[in-house]
Amino acid sequence: MEESNNNLERELEECRRAYRKRTTQFTKLLKQSKEMTANLRLNFDGIVHLLGDIITQASPIMGGHTKRTAALARSISQAMRLNPDRRRLVFYAASLHDLSLTGREQNWLDEENRDWLDHPDRSADLIAVVKNLGRIAATVRSHHEYYNGEGFPRGLRGEEIPLESRIITAALSYDRSVALRKIPVDTTLESMEAGGRFDPQVLEHLSSIIRSEDERRRRGDRLILLEELTPGMELADDLILANGLVLYPRGTILDEETRTRIINFDGMFPESGLIRVYGAGQ
Repeated sequence: MEESNNNLERELEECRRAYRKRTTQFTKLLKQSKEMTANLRLNFDGIVHLLGDIITQASPIMGGHTKRTAALARSISQAMRLNPDRRRLVFYAASLHDLSLTGREQNWLDEENRDWLDHPDRSADLIAVVKNLGRIAATVRSHHEYYNGEGFPRGLRGEEIPLESRIITAALSYDRSVALRKIPVDTTLESMEAGGRFDPQVLEHLSSIIRSEDERRRRGDRLILLEELTPGMELADDLILANGLVLYPRGTILDEETRTRIINFDGMFPESGLIRVYGAGQ
């Protein structure tokens, strides 16, 4: 009996050792997988920013609009507490929503122009060529669909339109009105709220963000060093590199990823590393 118990104990110890070994191997593989995923995401973020810079070089006004739209859309998605994957989807799609119009700035805002009417499908088709970007392409395809069904290209309405697309539609419409057509903020918001084109929940968050931005500006801004940047701060000016490209537009609310990217560009700004911000951060 004693020998049998000893044999059993040895077998159990071997099982425990094998389990610990497999657990260690699994933990190592899981860590490697997370690192690979993080690196792939960083690479893709870099590609999206590169495309944004190309759009800006080809069409500076369009590039500025695209970056402001992406920043505002991301802020709305954060305010709506979307999960990180959906927030990234909003940012990527907003950054690429006018991809097919690059270099066509002359007729860019002409809503009767055929290129304009076709551009949601054309931009989505360009993105869909890249494998695994189907969700981004679908979001871009619907970025001119309106909540009341009067949009294009398919005339979707309400919940038929992806939430991410509804966010981008509101953000780009606000920027086109205020930044490009110079319509006052209050007039723009009143028009957007009255027309039935936009998701009321999205509009509520957009309006809250804009009102909060105005309040922060009334409280004043300040200059800080790059290393003093913290998540939660808002850029008071466009962040422009020495080559003239806009890295991030004014109004961008910093998160940890954005903060890290700005710091990594240290030495590429035309001034001495001072950045004007609103807010004290988190």
